[in-house]
Amino acid sequence: MGSFYLEKNAVVVLDGIRMRIRKKVGAEWQLEEESTGSIIQKNEEELFRLHYEGRLRFIGASSAPKGKTAHHQLSDDEKEEIRWRLPFVQAVLGLPVTKASFEAAIDQVWKKLQNGKEHVTSSEVPQSTTKRRRQRTHPPSWISVYRWRERYTRYGNDAYALLNKECNRSEDLDIDVVQAIDDAIEEEYLTRLREPLQEAINAAKQKCKEKNEERKRRGLPLLKLPTRRQVQRRLSMISAFEICAARFGRDAAMVKFRSVAGHRVTSEPLERAEIDHTPLDLFVVDEVNDLPLGRPYITTCIDDFTRCILGLYVGFVPPSYESVAQCLKHAFLPKITQKDDYPQVVHPWISFGVMRTLVCDNGPEFHSEALDDACHRLGINTEYAPRKTGWYKGKVERFLRTLNEEVAHGTRGTTFSNISERGDYNPEKFAVIRLSTLKLGLQMWVCDVYHQRMHHALDMPPETMWKLHVKASDIRIPGDRDSLLIVMGRPYSRVLTHKGIEFAGLYYGSEATHELRLRYGAELKVEIRVNEEDIGEIHVLYGQEVVTARALKFEYAKGISLWLHEQIKKNSPKYDPDVWLDGKARLRQLFRNEHRSSLKKSPKRGMGRVLEQLGPKELPATRQVPQLPAPAVTLDGGKLISAPDMTEIPKIPRYDVVVNRGERRRD
Repeated sequence: MGSFYLEKNAVVVLDGIRMRIRKKVGAEWQLEEESTGSIIQKNEEELFRLHYEGRLRFIGASSAPKGKTAHHQLSDDEKEEIRWRLPFVQAVLGLPVTKASFEAAIDQVWKKLQNGKEHVTSSEVPQSTTKRRRQRTHPPSWISVYRWRERYTRYGNDAYALLNKECNRSEDLDIDVVQAIDDAIEEEYLTRLREPLQEAINAAKQKCKEKNEERKRRGLPLLKLPTRRQVQRRLSMISAFEICAARFGRDAAMVKFRSVAGHRVTSEPLERAEIDHTPLDLFVVDEVNDLPLGRPYITTCIDDFTRCILGLYVGFVPPSYESVAQCLKHAFLPKITQKDDYPQVVHPWISFGVMRTLVCDNGPEFHSEALDDACHRLGINTEYAPRKTGWYKGKVERFLRTLNEEVAHGTRGTTFSNISERGDYNPEKFAVIRLSTLKLGLQMWVCDVYHQRMHHALDMPPETMWKLHVKASDIRIPGDRDSLLIVMGRPYSRVLTHKGIEFAGLYYGSEATHELRLRYGAELKVEIRVNEEDIGEIHVLYGQEVVTARALKFEYAKGISLWLHEQIKKNSPKYDPDVWLDGKARLRQLFRNEHRSSLKKSPKRGMGRVLEQLGPKELPATRQVPQLPAPAVTLDGGKLISAPDMTEIPKIPRYDVVVNRGERRRD
């Protein structure tokens, strides 16, 4: 840093422009811009004001001593070196540059240091430093002190300048060697293959050898082969960000070198909420037959200001609008039935309400038209995190990690978050958590553990933070529950006719839809809102009219999700739609038989979602599985036989590939 005078030839930087003070004319100083030579004039008061505002700084002949910044932390050896050199430099300040005058001043300082009559600094010198000083057997030469004085005065009497300058030997390298090193670093080290630095060193040497062959033929002096230190010195001139981007990708570099410069700070509850989902690191078993169902998904919404959990949804539904809608409905409404549904939970779940801003990632479920429409109707501003910036919604990300670590990890049936941690542990073999038990455990953990525990960022538990800052009048809630179900339903366009409304192969109708046709027309283009978790009923919107229509096959459709309905249709005879109830039972047995055949195999994809929605009420009273009807088998001649017992089916001859002229060759 140093200190400087407002004097002729002083070098300054004014508003980022390097200038030199030329002379004083009257009451004003003339400053010359070094790059253009243009002259400006400032009086002393203006210059001191600019210096106070930080717009003017003195740099002398250079900005700082080479290799030592203003905030460089000196080592003990460097501090001792400064204490040793500074007295000699201060003794020769102002002396003419002659050997006699310098040696006389140096000799006086040396005698004082030897006799111990003068301390170099007022601070106490460490014992190790004292020992080093006593080991010095002769004073420095006058030419060394002269060089120290020149550096000391050049940098504004900055003691850091007394240290030896860090040499830059790369400037002494032949231009061909420098080019060979740079090419080798770019071709071998700065690649996504992430080769070690030794590969770049070897490549640089090989390039220099090839250049030497050409130089030998032309009679030129040969190049010295580059060393590791020279390659490292050239590599250090490249920024760490560019090195990381070249070896790991720019996205990885952006994550590694990110800085939280514009962190969003909220000032009140329900101002900003974050939502996200993750698979739970835990295998869950069936309620009745104890068969592993797979890993459930957790969708949660957290309040930014109080860190309270607003809503939580757990199930086997993969991330979709359905899981987002279920979580948000749980977040918007008060948890009135919690005590009846989960009497084991001690503390009530007090956090709920409609947030002003909902922060989510760029998953397709968050970019759906249904979510946009629901947020617009409820006055919610949707904010999307930039691509690959998990820290933008870091609170919910950290909460999901904590939930996985404290609820799933350490429980029998955990999958671990990292496959390398699993070893030979089989999570399916030890899966003992039922879905109902898991839901109860999550309620207990959120209400009795997370909400009651001291939060390091709040200095209080989240529930206390909520109680201190939230009044009943501050909580926005939906107009009514039925309206919320309509708003959160997925919209579809359909036509209302005398048959009713067709959706997903089911027909819906009611007295209210019949009244709509009588009042507005025989065929109406309407919008329906579907709760994909339960397709037993739908809402029909026409103009300002909103009515409810039930499925004509209500016994089948009640409580069935749209996803499960599609799976049942795939497992039902297509020529007879009236046997869907039988297909529903056959689908359930299909998945159960699959797992009885081999519990060591991974669960069939989607099986947990099926059994979760079918529920124990639709399972047989006993655990005996009825035998599925055997398919018909076609033999030669087109004759059909029924084979209830597969062992009685005669062996069918197997033929090889077709040979010449359509003849078949029997095995």
